[in-house]
Amino acid sequence: MSQKLIYTMGPSGAGKDSLLAWLKTRLHPQAPIHFARRTIDRPVQRKRVAKSS
Repeated sequence: MSQKLIYTMGPSGAGKDSLLAWLKTRLHPQAPIHFARRTIDRPVQRKRVAKSS
């Protein structure tokens, strides 16, 4: 049996997680598909708030 690895890539907010969640709801429960656990390994970027004088 051949195996394939599929990547889902795109910018933040593009809908990657939504796409995967949608796909999971439409697959047969016994489908031989495994989803990798998503991890974020970059520091959180905080928005700067301008101080008023």
